[in-house]
Amino acid sequence: MAPADAAHTLHTGRATLPYRAAAVITGAVETDGRALRAAPRRRPGPTPPRIVLAFPGGGAQYAGMGRELCAEEEEFDRTVRECAGLFDDGTGTGLTALITADPSDEHARRLLRDPAHGLPALFTVSLATARTLRSWGVEPDAVVGHSLGEYVAAVLSGALSLPDAATLVAVRSRGMSRAAGGGVMLTVPLTERQTLALLAEHPGLDLAAVNGPRSCVVSGPSPAVAEVERALTARGERAVRLSLDAAAHSRLVDPVLPELRAAARTVRARVPGIPLATTLTGKLLDTAPDADHWVAHLRSTVRFSDALATALGEGPAVLVQAGPGGALLQLARQQGHRQLLATLAAFPDREQPGGGRAALLAAAGELWTHGVPLDAAALHRPGRRRVTLPGLPMERRRLWIDPPAVTPAGTASDPGHSAGQAAPDESEPFQLPVWRRTPPVEADRSALRGRWLVAGPPGSPSSERVRAALVAAGAGTVTLDEAVRDPGTPCEGIVVVGPSGDTGDDPAETVSASVLHYAEVARAAASWAHRTCLLHLSHNAQQVESTDRPAAHAAAGLAVPRVLAQEFPGLRWRSVDLPAGP
Repeated sequence: MAPADAAHTLHTGRATLPYRAAAVITGAVETDGRALRAAPRRRPGPTPPRIVLAFPGGGAQYAGMGRELCAEEEEFDRTVRECAGLFDDGTGTGLTALITADPSDEHARRLLRDPAHGLPALFTVSLATARTLRSWGVEPDAVVGHSLGEYVAAVLSGALSLPDAATLVAVRSRGMSRAAGGGVMLTVPLTERQTLALLAEHPGLDLAAVNGPRSCVVSGPSPAVAEVERALTARGERAVRLSLDAAAHSRLVDPVLPELRAAARTVRARVPGIPLATTLTGKLLDTAPDADHWVAHLRSTVRFSDALATALGEGPAVLVQAGPGGALLQLARQQGHRQLLATLAAFPDREQPGGGRAALLAAAGELWTHGVPLDAAALHRPGRRRVTLPGLPMERRRLWIDPPAVTPAGTASDPGHSAGQAAPDESEPFQLPVWRRTPPVEADRSALRGRWLVAGPPGSPSSERVRAALVAAGAGTVTLDEAVRDPGTPCEGIVVVGPSGDTGDDPAETVSASVLHYAEVARAAASWAHRTCLLHLSHNAQQVESTDRPAAHAAAGLAVPRVLAQEFPGLRWRSVDLPAGP
């Protein structure tokens, strides 16, 4: 059985259950077994959490980052080809070649450190990742982008069209390569105040980003950054350089600003259709981003910490990094947002360049376990088929039959039952009769009136005795034939007499005849049965003493009055069993 067919069957052929688990299956038995055992089981809440897509900035790109996804995901490949048509100028190494290069290709690695090549490539794969997730049914509730990533967020939210965003990214990237290409960006484990105090001692550098309570980025010329790096190392602080040969968000990009402003004035910006938390202010962008926005965005400090808090909002949320690596997720975890349920990487890191589709599927599966719906038709490849899978294990539930509750003394609801003994329940199909000897009931014979339907086997002595007793008590009697001829006239009661003793016929035929006889009674009384009473008179149908041997055909007839009472709500019924014999 193909694992993909099994996944398709589980996703489309099974009912939604309270608990969910997801794992990426490859077909390797041992590996798949470990993945399934390690998959967390979750019970989604009544409503799915908010989905926040985060897009990384410069330094996250690496050679061959979209190699596998371009080959295996149609939407991803389509986006890469669309962006390549916008960025490539027909000279040098093309965008697609860098994205699909071998991870060990040194030439591709060097080119991707250059902002002119690395930033368009990063923009492209981040957008392709987000579009693939959306094609699977994952719709973001908010978006946020770190530096360059805000251009991806702008496209996804509708604030910029893809051609307009590509124009700005190209101008920005080429300008940074020319003007700030000799610069360096350095991550420092300091608070914003500590970083500003450090920069006061090194005035040649700028504060490029505030990523968290104790995570900032400084930017500037390489010699000045190296000096700060040595100072921090001497203090025991670990600083990390970004994989980008440029000093973004520093004074080195000032020569690029006029060109970027001119390009931004030609684009048609719109108000975001999806909430976009901008790193320029850390707040939601509620206007169309104009030229002033994009110029300040390149030159000013990246306020990612504030923008992330704004994007996450108040309710439960899941943060998905739609782009290479998981640096933004690590920053989010360090901030300890209580509403953050999970952080998911939808793209492998540079240390693990393989398994691009597996990472994307794992992220989608985790979202599904949190209650996010997925489009099965888009997620599963064409040609998948439903297969037979083992059934689900039974859910344990208690089926023990408890004894009936004892009715308090003096509250018996049926005159024929003593206090403390519950009356029979006609809605309960399974009853075990218990016999107690009681004195005969004193009946008020003068209370009978009206006409009574007495139906029994032809020539039945019991039927004749019942008719005589009813007449003696002041009631009139009619036969079944008479009731059928006059169905509109109601009867005060019905007495059905079952077969007495051994009829000599086949018991099965006797039971069938009794049921058909009851059907005639029901047809005759259909219009007034809901307001009358029925007495079923049987012979040798119950086992009262241990030596009694009930007649099977007589016992079977006891079920019919119960059924009639369900068919005619309001019909009151009782049964009386007589000893065998005439």
